[in-house]
Amino acid sequence: MSKKRKTSSSTQSQNGIDFSPLDDDQKEALRSIKENSVTFLHGCAGTGKTTLAVAYALRCLFTGNTQRIIITRPYVCAGEQLGHLPGDMNEKFDPFFAPVKIIFEKFLVKTVLNRFFKNEKIIAYPVAFMRGVTFDDSIVIVDEAQNCTKEQMHMVLTRLGQNAKIICTGDEFQSDIKENNGLNDALKRLKGVDGVGMYELPLSSCYRHEVVARIEDRYRNKR
Repeated sequence: MSKKRKTSSSTQSQNGIDFSPLDDDQKEALRSIKENSVTFLHGCAGTGKTTLAVAYALRCLFTGNTQRIIITRPYVCAGEQLGHLPGDMNEKFDPFFAPVKIIFEKFLVKTVLNRFFKNEKIIAYPVAFMRGVTFDDSIVIVDEAQNCTKEQMHMVLTRLGQNAKIICTGDEFQSDIKENNGLNDALKRLKGVDGVGMYELPLSSCYRHEVVARIEDRYRNKR
């Protein structure tokens, strides 16, 4: 499988983040984030869901349109295992946050990224610790949202405060939760709700190795 790819930029400049969507679908996904308080970006692996969310959030942070970025990811045994890990909350969560951290490092040099963590401009916040919290002046990125339970998804979405956005990214096809799936439930339950956007990125927006798109096609179409 081969396809023409538009060139893009994803770097840090003196004025903030330079980033260009790779195709019209990614452009529309960014528009959905901008126009809604809650956005679900879902679809095939490699379509840039988390990258789009991170790029948008960092641009808002650099321009002063948000005060902080909250990153969260669900994982198995959320409440029980964190307490036994050493360090503060960011250090406890670091093994689970590592895949998202790699995306941040596409845009920020490590010294800047570490400074943002130290100043709590970027915060890794486990789903297990979110109950009772309100996120004002923040952009919350829920990565791997296909592994949220219905209860977790409900709880996370209701953390939305003033001047805040929530961006949920996930591939419902690769969920580890077959029953009680929060992403699938939200995509059905919240369809048409004012202020909630949903955008499915198609296989044509897969920009990993070209073999990934072929593999995804076979798995999804069960040929």
